[in-house]
Amino acid sequence: MTKLPPTSQEEQFEELLQDMSPEVERMAKEFKVFTRSRKIKNPQDLLRIVLLYCGLDQSLREVAANFTLLEERITDEAVRKRLTACGPWVKALLTKMLPTRNLDNLPDGLRFIVFDGSSIQAPAAMGTDFRLHVG
Repeated sequence: MTKLPPTSQEEQFEELLQDMSPEVERMAKEFKVFTRSRKIKNPQDLLRIVLLYCGLDQSLREVAANFTLLEERITDEAVRKRLTACGPWVKALLTKMLPTRNLDNLPDGLRFIVFDGSSIQAPAAMGTDFRLHVG
């Protein structure tokens, strides 16, 4: 299989890996999200999948297609299964990358709510069918 030339996304990912590569591998083994090499050859490839899905907000099918173009053929169902197991690992990586600071409590009567707005499309849709907002 012929690999595609690197894109700016790819270059950014490589820079990120240079900053945290030993931690990614150690923590992937510690959290047992990477136990053997098959289609996903190393923990860095697994992190690439996580970032394509969570960071760039690609669908499972898009992640599978991009990974197939860059590395090895993989299905969207295989991507979903791997991502499902990665939750605690990603949380630990984020904690390592983004150390928490002590934040002052909000004044009484105020609260902080985070909202996410996602668009939902039916199969073969040309645009957004629904918007889902979660707080």
